Amino acid sequence: GNNGRKLQKTSGLLLKHCLVHFIASDAHDTVRRPIGLRRAYSYIEEAWSKETVAYLKENAVHVLEGKDFCPQEPVMFPRQKYWKILQK
Repeated sequence: GNNGRKLQKTSGLLLKHCLVHFIASDAHDTVRRPIGLRRAYSYIEEAWSKETVAYLKENAVHVLEGKDFCPQEPVMFPRQKYWKILQK
């Protein structure tokens, strides 16, 4: 949400369609651009579910440990909506 509504909306669409398998931070330091993952996980739990947060966290651990993970099956965008997303 810190980077604008458009990015937040796009991220929500990606989550809704099972195209997000883990989240990361674009942190640069602890003052100007802190990590903020706690806030992100809290938002995802509130907007989606605890299960979604658990899935994302578990996959992040797998990546850190160099293990494979099983991504969820993607949910297709309706054709018309897909083109509208690309045009924006």
